[in-house]
Amino acid sequence: MPEGKKMSYYLSQYCHQPFEKVLEHVRTALSEESFGVLMKIDVKATLKKKLDVDFRNYRIWGPDIPNLPTRPFKPKTRSVPCCPATW
Repeated sequence: MPEGKKMSYYLSQYCHQPFEKVLEHVRTALSEESFGVLMKIDVKATLKKKLDVDFRNYRIWGPDIPNLPTRPFKPKTRSVPCCPATW
C-alpha cells in the first residue's frame, strides 16, 4: 500500500427504528440463518464503566458460525508412518 494511504473497511447501515428493536431484529435474522452471537461488547456501557465517558448506543457482536468455534479444539486423527530412523 502506498505510504500515507489508509485502508478502511466496515459495514454501516442507518435504521429508522429504536435501537433495542434493531438489536432484536438482528438477533432474529442471525438465528434464522443458524448463526448465534459468540461475543457481545456493549461499547456504551464499557466506556462508561471504565472511563466514565458517555457514548452513543453501540454494540459489537461476533456472530458464530456453526461448528467453527470448536473446530480448533477437536483432535485430529492422523496416522504417522513408521520410520526406522526415529527408533
